[in-house]
Amino acid sequence: VGGSVAGHGQFYFSLVYEEGNGEDGGCLNRKGAVKYQPVPGFPTCSFTSGVVNLFLGHTDAVRKVGFDPRLKRVEHSEFFMDGLGSLLVASCSHVRIDHQPKIENARYSSFRNQQSKDVEDKLAHHIFKNHLQCIRYG
Repeated sequence: VGGSVAGHGQFYFSLVYEEGNGEDGGCLNRKGAVKYQPVPGFPTCSFTSGVVNLFLGHTDAVRKVGFDPRLKRVEHSEFFMDGLGSLLVASCSHVRIDHQPKIENARYSSFRNQQSKDVEDKLAHHIFKNHLQCIRYG
C-alpha cells in the first residue's frame, strides 16, 4: 500500500510488459498516474503497479522480490518492476505522511540526488538483469 507525502501528493504508476522476440527481450512501459480498479471494501484505494516515496508491505512479499544491492540508493520503480506479476499494489488517498523539512546540506545532497551516471548505470543494469530491450517512461 502506498500513499502520499505532505506537499507532494500521491505518486503511482502502471507497468505494461510488451513481449519481444526470444532473442532481444521485451519492453517495459511505465506510465505515471495510472490506477486500475478500486480495491473492494476500500473506497479510497485503487490497484496500481507501483508507488513512489512510501509503501507498506507484507514482509514475505517484499523479501520474495528483494532489493537489488547494486541499486540500493537509487532503486524506486525498479523494485516494482522486479515484482511485476507477484506483488499486489494499491495506492490509497487517505494514507499520508509528513516530510522532514529540507535542510540545505551539500554533502547530503551529493548522496541523495542521482547524477546522470547513476541513472545510466541503473538503467543498463536493470535492462541486462531482466533481459529487456527497452524501458519506456511516459
